[in-house]
Amino acid sequence: MYPTTFVAIVLGFWSLFHLSHSFLLKTPYFGHRLESFILNNNLSISYFHVRWVTSRWNRLFIKLSRIWSPRLKLWFNCGILFAGAAMVGGTVTLIFTLHTTINTIFFKPSAVVPDKPVLSVVVPGVNLPLQDVAYLLPSILISAILHELGHAVAAVREGVQVNGFGIFAFLIYPGAFVDLNTNDMNKKSAMSKLRVYCAGVWHNFIICIIVSILLLGFPTIMYPFYHSSTSTVIVTHLIPNTPLSGTTGLQIGDRIAKIDSCQVSNASQWFNCIEKVKISSQWGSCMPLSKIKGQMSHTAFTSKIAKGSDTKPYRDCCNAQAPATHLCYEYISNGESERFACLPGRMMVSAHKDCMTKEDCLNKDGYVCAKAYTEPGLRFIRLVVHRSSAEAHNVLYIGDPTDILKAVTVSELIPRMSLFPVQMPRIIQRFLQYMFSMSAALALLNIVPCYALDGQWAFNAFLEGYTMFGDRVKRTTSNVILSIGTLLLGLNVLFGFIHMLIR
Repeated sequence: MYPTTFVAIVLGFWSLFHLSHSFLLKTPYFGHRLESFILNNNLSISYFHVRWVTSRWNRLFIKLSRIWSPRLKLWFNCGILFAGAAMVGGTVTLIFTLHTTINTIFFKPSAVVPDKPVLSVVVPGVNLPLQDVAYLLPSILISAILHELGHAVAAVREGVQVNGFGIFAFLIYPGAFVDLNTNDMNKKSAMSKLRVYCAGVWHNFIICIIVSILLLGFPTIMYPFYHSSTSTVIVTHLIPNTPLSGTTGLQIGDRIAKIDSCQVSNASQWFNCIEKVKISSQWGSCMPLSKIKGQMSHTAFTSKIAKGSDTKPYRDCCNAQAPATHLCYEYISNGESERFACLPGRMMVSAHKDCMTKEDCLNKDGYVCAKAYTEPGLRFIRLVVHRSSAEAHNVLYIGDPTDILKAVTVSELIPRMSLFPVQMPRIIQRFLQYMFSMSAALALLNIVPCYALDGQWAFNAFLEGYTMFGDRVKRTTSNVILSIGTLLLGLNVLFGFIHMLIR
């Protein structure tokens, strides 16, 4: 699905939702019933936004505060210490990210952008695969609920009334909020306020620790159902319409043993082998020179310009009548200049010994090392694949090795029984990774001294209780710091969008 299609679907859904809502409210039969339903369930509907709030969870907050009451004070005091460190760390991170982004956009336009920046703007379909929306949205919602749960339990523990707990959706993004009694909060000491305001990011930090432990011990946790392979990796996901799929290509559940001559023993080695293929010379096959000459019926040069390449035009030695299974091969015979022949690629791979130079062919007379001759920037790659109980077979691919990483997702966890889905470890790991990212983002960014974030209230509570300034100086200091923090966050978002669009 293209990003524009995804945006059109989202906008179309909301347009249909609002039109239906407006139409039903005006009908004699449904109008009163719908309005009563919205009021009775504390629903609020506006453009691209739906919100639901309830006070039914208040009993849960009271129970949680009573169960752990003796230890909650220490627990939330630890949250204050973390929030102080996170406020400084989040601000420094925003400064560093803004500096890096501006430097990349204006001063190093041709520099390679890191694959994993510290912070980045996430837009589904642009810099986030659309299929990952299924992980992104639940992780945002769960992280937000647990964040607000921290505020609510801390507030009840400090004697602040919770008016309600709510969940909302804006466009496609979910979220949560807690409505605290303002009069109760204003009467509390600065320390009590800090416990409440810092509890959310503290809980997000704890989520990050729990998720990290789960990810580190993931193979052990999954051991009863999946075992770790030491000789292959299993394919758990293929992007649609990739050249690597098809009847002779990869399928979900295939086990990849080698990439060219590089042994793929685990998921880490999978990435290492791809990097090795990118920088190493093209491998070839030992071939009798007489057999090459016998296969040259489709050999005839045709010039092809390599798109986007600054190198000389690429010349294909396979003529227009050559079968799709044939490739142009390059070889050197008896010290002569390079020669070319159009040969069947699968036969070359399966029937002859691999080589890098002629010496690898055991110096047999009449043998040459024939290598696939591809367009600049592309490689002829062989993946040795096991499927069920069948013998290993070769999946051949011509392209950029980096594209394999984008098209194929692998895991080293193999199901112990066919009953267990191959994709399950990947799904769980992917969700945990998003949980970590979203919780870490909330823990760092929400405590930055910025208007409308927890950092605003936490910073004001700190000024109120732990500085000797007068009220006027406190207000001035608060306005200056919060304005700087808001500007810093806004610039990060603005230049993050620009950076994303020019990549």
